[in-house]
Amino acid sequence: MMRKIEVALLMAVCLAAPVVSPAMATETEASQQAKATSLSPAQAQAKAREDAKAYRERQRWMLAQRAESGGTGEAAWRLLKQPMDLPDLPRYTGAGTLFTEGLLYPNKPGGAAVTMTYRAKEAPDVVLGWYEDALKSYQWKVKTTGSGALSTITGQHGSNNVTVNVSPCKDKTYRTDLRISFKLSHK
Repeated sequence: MMRKIEVALLMAVCLAAPVVSPAMATETEASQQAKATSLSPAQAQAKAREDAKAYRERQRWMLAQRAESGGTGEAAWRLLKQPMDLPDLPRYTGAGTLFTEGLLYPNKPGGAAVTMTYRAKEAPDVVLGWYEDALKSYQWKVKTTGSGALSTITGQHGSNNVTVNVSPCKDKTYRTDLRISFKLSHK
């Protein structure tokens, strides 16, 4: 739900921004703009081309925000609508956890990569402690960096790797943003 709101807000901002249509790059419109501003006709035409290019890029970006998959080869990705079960990595069992988004990169060199983002009602140090204990109980080699609310756990289990980031959440309902990046090796 939050993702849809963010995309809608971004679209509103992009559409509200002064945008010159791609057709404005013609000499006539550029010369009209030059008369209305202090730009020379050549500068106005160059600006019109830049504005048209920016307009096309914004349109492409907004279209990509509605896609559920994209890219090709190693850059291919797929949007996750629900969390994935990952080998030897338990899901957080806190009282109020919300899966917010995830991406699967199936063709990364050496094996697939998964990134999932959650929100938790518990404090960041509680979530961090839970993951430290859970990873150790699953025989992961664990290293924790950072302290307090901004912390990262990296772990290795065989040839698989995980990074768990916790940080304070700005949402009033949840206290922690949790991001899990998992690299599943082919070995």
